Amino acid sequence: MRTLSWILNKLWLTLAIVLVLVAVGLSLLRYSLPYLPDLTEPLEEQLEARFQQPVSISDLSMTWTREGPSVVLDNLVLLEREKSPLQVRVGEVHVVLDFWNTLLDRQLIAEQFILEDARIALDLRKFSGLDETEELNIDYINRLFLQQLEKFSLNNGELLLTNLRGVTRKIDIDRLSWTNEGKKHQGIGQFRMEDFATNSLNFIIDLRGDRWSEFNGQFYVDSQNVDISPWLEEQLGDIDVQASNVNFTGWLDVRNGQLFEGLLKLRDNRITWLDAGADELKWLQLPEGEIILRPEAEGWLINSLPMTVNTSVGQLDIPRIAWQQLTDVHDISIDDMDIGEVIGLLPLIPVELDTNGLMALGLNGKASFRYRMHPVSGRQWSLKSENLSADGNDSLPSFNGLDLVVNSTANQGYWRVDGRNVRLAGNSLSPTQAWDIDTLSLSGSWLVQPKHWKVRLEQMELAKDDFLLAGSGQLTGNGADTPQVDALLSTQQPFSVSTARTLLPSVMGQGVKDYLTNALVSGEAKGLEVLWRGPVNEFPGEKQNGVFNARVDFDTLSYRFQPNWLPLENASLKLDFYNKALRMSANAGHIHEIRVKQVDAQIPDLTDAEQGLQVQANVSGKAESLLPVFEQSPLDSVTETLLQLNPKGEVEGAFELDIPFNGSREVAVEVSTPLQGVSITVEALQQTFDITNGQLTVENSSVSTEGLRLNWYGMPIDTQVSGELSDEEYLLDITTAIDWQSEPLFEQLPYPQWEPFFYGAVNGEADLALRLSNEDVGVELESQFDLTGLETSLPEPLQKDFGEGWQLSVRLNGNGDQLRLRANIDDRLSWDSLWQPGSNGWQQAVLNVGEVSSADEPGNFTGFAVNAELPQADIGQWYSVIYALAEGAGVDSEQQSSGEGWLPDSISIETPQLRWGQQKFNQADIQVWPGESGWQARVDASNAVLSATIPENFVQQGISIRADYLALSTGFELPEESDETNWSWLEKVPPLNFLCRSCRIDEKDLGEVELILSPLDDGFSIEKMTLKKDSDELTLTGFWRHSEERGFSALSGSLSSEDLGDLLRDYGLETAIRDSAAVIDFDLNWQDHLHQFEWESLNGEIKWDLEKGYLAEVSDGGARLFSMLSLDSILRKLTLDFRDIFSQGMFFTDLTGSVQVEDGVANTNDAQLLGSAGDMEIRGWTDMNTGELNYNLTYAPKVTSSLPIILAWMVNPPSGLAALFIDKVLHDAKVISRLRYQVTGTIDDPVVEEIERDSRPVDLPELEENSTDSEADDDTSATDGAADEQSPGSAR
Repeated sequence: MRTLSWILNKLWLTLAIVLVLVAVGLSLLRYSLPYLPDLTEPLEEQLEARFQQPVSISDLSMTWTREGPSVVLDNLVLLEREKSPLQVRVGEVHVVLDFWNTLLDRQLIAEQFILEDARIALDLRKFSGLDETEELNIDYINRLFLQQLEKFSLNNGELLLTNLRGVTRKIDIDRLSWTNEGKKHQGIGQFRMEDFATNSLNFIIDLRGDRWSEFNGQFYVDSQNVDISPWLEEQLGDIDVQASNVNFTGWLDVRNGQLFEGLLKLRDNRITWLDAGADELKWLQLPEGEIILRPEAEGWLINSLPMTVNTSVGQLDIPRIAWQQLTDVHDISIDDMDIGEVIGLLPLIPVELDTNGLMALGLNGKASFRYRMHPVSGRQWSLKSENLSADGNDSLPSFNGLDLVVNSTANQGYWRVDGRNVRLAGNSLSPTQAWDIDTLSLSGSWLVQPKHWKVRLEQMELAKDDFLLAGSGQLTGNGADTPQVDALLSTQQPFSVSTARTLLPSVMGQGVKDYLTNALVSGEAKGLEVLWRGPVNEFPGEKQNGVFNARVDFDTLSYRFQPNWLPLENASLKLDFYNKALRMSANAGHIHEIRVKQVDAQIPDLTDAEQGLQVQANVSGKAESLLPVFEQSPLDSVTETLLQLNPKGEVEGAFELDIPFNGSREVAVEVSTPLQGVSITVEALQQTFDITNGQLTVENSSVSTEGLRLNWYGMPIDTQVSGELSDEEYLLDITTAIDWQSEPLFEQLPYPQWEPFFYGAVNGEADLALRLSNEDVGVELESQFDLTGLETSLPEPLQKDFGEGWQLSVRLNGNGDQLRLRANIDDRLSWDSLWQPGSNGWQQAVLNVGEVSSADEPGNFTGFAVNAELPQADIGQWYSVIYALAEGAGVDSEQQSSGEGWLPDSISIETPQLRWGQQKFNQADIQVWPGESGWQARVDASNAVLSATIPENFVQQGISIRADYLALSTGFELPEESDETNWSWLEKVPPLNFLCRSCRIDEKDLGEVELILSPLDDGFSIEKMTLKKDSDELTLTGFWRHSEERGFSALSGSLSSEDLGDLLRDYGLETAIRDSAAVIDFDLNWQDHLHQFEWESLNGEIKWDLEKGYLAEVSDGGARLFSMLSLDSILRKLTLDFRDIFSQGMFFTDLTGSVQVEDGVANTNDAQLLGSAGDMEIRGWTDMNTGELNYNLTYAPKVTSSLPIILAWMVNPPSGLAALFIDKVLHDAKVISRLRYQVTGTIDDPVVEEIERDSRPVDLPELEENSTDSEADDDTSATDGAADEQSPGSAR
C-alpha cells in the first residue's frame, strides 16, 4: 500500500509539474510573440495560396480563452478588390487550438474558429463579370468551413447584400454557431435587418452534402414579436408606428444547391400607428395565413391562400392572389374580391384621398381584376362585376342590379352598363324618392389626355311604366375648366304627371327640381322634349353660355304654386321653360273653396330663388275659407292675422303675389277688400266683434284698415288695425276707443246680476299689440279708462260716487302658452293673474282689495288667491257681491277643488272691524278656501271664533256655520225703517244651519245655540231654534215675513228650567220666585220685525206650570219681572198684618196659569197659586198699549189666620217671554179666612185696594220645639210637605 501511495503521489506531482511547465511555456510564448520573427506574412501567403485571393492580417497574437489556447488574427481582410463580388473583413479571428492533439502531433491543430466583428459584402451584380484570375476559390472555403472545422461561430457580424437592381440590404448577424458532422451541416443563430426590424430573428440552416452544388436541406426562419417599425415608417411615409409585432415561421427548401420551394406561415401579426397630425390610433391584425413561394426559370410565382385581415375600421377577407414575375413582366390576378370590404379599408391608407366620399358611396358586389405591367405595351387592366350595387352618397346615386364591364389600355377604354329592375336613388336624381327603372341600357367610351377628358354616352334607353326616354350626349372637360354637358332627350309617348314627378333629376338644378316636384300634383303630359347644353354646374346656363329648353302641355292639371300651398285644381296649364324662366297660364280653376277666375304666373329665373314667383289672380268666396288657403302658404303675416281675427262672411277681391323661393324677402302681397258684414273673433281676448264698416288693405307685410268700426254687445268700438314685419316677428297693433253707458251695455251682456252695482259712463282707450311668429304669439295690451262718470254700489273701498276721479288701468301681456293680466284702480284694487289661453281656469291669480301690506306675486304659488285688508267690512254688503259671483260662476266643483277654475283657491281678509247687521267683531281674520263639500271659511275675531261651509249653490243648498265661541251685544240703536229701505235682499237669503257651542249676549251666557233657517219668498222661517244651558232649554220655531211694506213675526216654543228664578236672574231679570222648576209654552205673533214688538198687533198665548218653590220679597233695586202687576203696596200691607207668617217668604207647591193676548191686551182667568199656608187666584188683564192694569186677587188661608196673597203676571216686551211670579206677600197678624184685593192704575203707578176681608177666630195650638208637623196633622198633601221642606231658614 505504501508503494502504491508513493507511486500515485509521484504521478500527481509529475502531472502538476507538466501543467505548470505548459502554462509557463504558453505564457512565455504569448509574451514572446512580439519579439519573435514576424509570422503574419507567411500566414498571409499561405492563405492567399489557398483562397487564391489577397489576404491581409494586421496583427497576430495568442491568448487563453475559456475554450483553451487560441491564436488571434486581428483585422483579417479577404478579397479587398474593387471588382470582387465578395468582400470580407473580420475584426478578430480566434483560432482555438486542440491542445492535446497539438502536443501529440507537434503541429498547430485548430479546433474552432471564432469570428468577431465580421463584415461580409456580397454584390450579386459582379458575379457574372469575373475572370478566371478573380474567381473565388470556393472549394477551399468549402473544405475549411464544412469539412476541416467541426464548428465555428460568428459574433456581431454584418452581411451587406446587393441585389441585381443595386439595392443594398444590411443584415446584422448577432450570432451564428456552425457545426459539421460528416455531411450534416447545421447553423443556428440570430440576425436582423437594420432598416427592417429593431430586434432579431432566429434562423436555422440545415444542409446535407459535401459541396455547395450538392446541398439538400432547408433554411428556417422564426420571428417572435419582431418590431418592423423603422421599415414601415420608411415605406409608408409620414406615419408614426406605435407598435408592431411580426410573428411568422418560414421554410425555404434547397435541392441540389438550388432554391426549390418556400412556405411562409404567418401567426398573430399586429401593427398600430398614428397618421401625421391625427389623434386616433389605427391598427391592423393578421391572425394567420400562408404564402407559397416557388422560383421559376426567370422569376417567381407567389400564391397566397385566403386570409382574413382585421383592422380598426373593419374586416377584409382576402381571396387567393396570384402574382407571376417573369423577367420584366408582372401579372396579377384576383377573383371574387369583395368591393365593399376593400373600400372600407381605404381610411387606413395614409394618402390624401376622399375616402369618406368613396366609402359613403357604399359599393357592394364581387369583382374580378386583371393587371399586367409590360415593358412595351405599358399598363393594361380590366374589371368585370355582375349585380353591382351602391348605397350612394351626396354626389353619386345609389343603384342595384347593374352589370359593369370596363376595359382599359393606356389612356382610353370602353364601358357598358346594363340592368333590369334597377333602382336609382341619390341627391343628383332625387333626395327623397328613388327611380325604379324597368330596363336601363347605357354604353359609351372614355378618353383621358393630359389636358382633356371625355365621357361619351353613345346610346341610352330608359323605360319606367308609361315613361319611355331615349337620348344621347357627352360630358367633356378641359383641365380645370367646368365640365360641359351636351344632351338631347325626348319621350316616345304621353305619360302621367305622377311618373314625371318621380323622374325629375336634381342635376337639372335643385331649385327647379324641387319646385316642379311639388308644383306638379296630378294630370297627364302629352309629351316632353328637353335640350340641355352648357356647363354642368351652371344649369341652365349662367351668363348665357348654355341652353335649356323644355315644353310641356298638361290637361286637367293640379298645380301647386308653392310646396306648402293648396294646389290650383282642374286647370289646363301650359308650361314653357326656356333657360331659367318658366311661364304658366290658366283660364279657370279653384283653390280649395276659393274660386279663381283667371291666374297668370311667371318665374323669371328658376335658378335665382330671390326673384321668385309672381302671381296675379281674381278670387271670391267665404272669409272662413281663406284661412285653409293661407295656412298652407308662405304668407305668415296674413295667416297669423286670420288666425288671430278669425273672419267670417262673404268676401271678393283681387290680389297679386310676389313669392321668393329662398326667403330673402317677405312675400309681397297686395290685397284690398271691403269688410262690412264680416265678423271677427280676437283669439287673444276670446271675444267676437261684428264689423259694421271698414276697408282692409294688405301691402306686402303691412296690414291696415280704414274707417273700421266694430260692435261688441251692441256697443260701438272705433278701431284701427295695423300690422308690419319686425325682424322675425309680425307685429299686429289694434287700437280702440270707447265711450259707453252702463245701462245699454248690461242690457246686452249675459251678466244682468251686475247691473245694480254700476251706473253711469266709462270712456277710454286700449292698445292691443300682437307679436306673431312661427313658434308663438306675443300679446301686449295697454289700456286706461276714466271712471269719473261711473257710480258704483259696491262695498267699501270699491263704493264710488259720481264725479270721483277714479282711473282703471288694464295690462295684458304674454304669449300663446301663457298670458298675464294686470289691472288696478288706484290703491283700492289690484289684480294680477296668469292663465293659458283656451284653458278653463287661472294658472295663477292674485286679487288684492284695499291696501294689502304683503301682496303675493304670481309665481309664488299656484292657483287664485284673494287678499283684502279693509278698515272695516260689512258682511251684508259683501254678501250681495258674493251672490252675484255665484250667479255667474260656471265652474264645476272638481275644477274648484283642484284650483283649475275661475273661482279663488283661497280668500284672506283682515279687518279691524267686521260688521254683521249691527254686530261688530274686532280684529277679524277671515280665511276662505274650497273644499270637497263647497267653500270652507274660518273667522277668528276677538269676540267670535267660527267656521262655515258654503256650497257652490249655497242659495239653494244653504250655509252651515259652526261657532266655537260667539259674543253678541245689544248696545246699539236699530235703524229706523223708511220708504227707501231696500228689501230685495230677501230674495237672496240662503238656508242657514247655525250651531254655537258657546254663545253670549252682553256677557250673558246663552250656552249652546242651534238655529235652522229656511228662506221664504218674502222672508225666512225659523225651522228650529234651541238654547241649552246646563238643565235649562228654550226651544222655539217661527217665521218672519215682509210684505206690503211691513213685517210680520211669529214665535212659538217652550222654556223648561230646573230653577226658573236662577235662570231669570242669570239674565238680569229679578223675580220673587225661588227654587221652582218651570215649563212655559208660548205662541205669539205681531206685525213688525222680530226685534221690534208692536203691542197693538201682539196676539197669542202663554202658559206656565211652576213646581214647588217659594216667593221671596224683591228689593226695589233689581229689575222685576211681571211688573205690570207691581203689587209692592199689597205686599207691604200683608207683611204688616201677617208678619209672623210671611216675613221669610211664601211657599207654594204649584203655580199655574195662562195669558191670552189679543191686540196687545193680556188677559188671565186661570192663574192660581197652591201654597202651604193658603191658595191664591188671580183674574184680570193688562193693556200693553196703555199700561193700564185691572186685576182681582183672592187669597184663602189654610191656617187659623187669613193669608191674603197676590199674584201678578205680565209679558216682558223687550224679551218677548211671559212668566208668572208673586211680586210681594203680606202677612197679617189677625185671624183671617179670606182676603180680596183690586189692582188698578198703570204698570208704572199701580193702585191697590182691599175690597173684602173675612175673618173668624181660630185657636192656635202650641207648636212643639223643632216640630216639623204642618198646621193640620191630617193634611199630608204635597203642599204641606213642601212647606216643611222649604223652611224660611233655607230661603236665599
